[in-house]
Amino acid sequence: MAFDLLLELKATLEKGFEQAIFSSPADSGVKKPVNMFIGALPRNQSQTGDEFPYLIIRCDEGADNNLSAEISVEIIFASYCEDNEQAGYHEVQNMINRARRILLESPLQNSRYTRSLPVKWKIIHPDSNDPSFLPLYLGLMTTTWQSPAIEETFSFELKGETP
Repeated sequence: MAFDLLLELKATLEKGFEQAIFSSPADSGVKKPVNMFIGALPRNQSQTGDEFPYLIIRCDEGADNNLSAEISVEIIFASYCEDNEQAGYHEVQNMINRARRILLESPLQNSRYTRSLPVKWKIIHPDSNDPSFLPLYLGLMTTTWQSPAIEETFSFELKGETP
């Protein structure tokens, strides 16, 4: 159930990010579209910077009750910029702003999932004592989604003769 939500979110974000381009360290700052992944970066990433810029869509947690299910989804945003700290920070903020606009203005179409408010986001600031974190810039968005509850099913067997 939750994986369907991740697939729907990825498709919606891909459509909303179609025209957006950001800096890529692998291509000497040439602008390129955002890579989108479900769950985590692929294990076979070459660590050459090809994965940047990217976002990862993953489930954080969920809860069920009698009437509905609630699913928390995290979206991690990553940018890499060696030249200018402001540019890296700005790229992550632009990705977050675009995702916010997409998710707030255009909820998932024909979906069993509905977005709950608030949509939360933050910039993950590097430890000023750890320069190895830079030139990586990260952001995090947390969204909450509602879906219908999973209904219990019962099976029974009739014993004896039937009329």
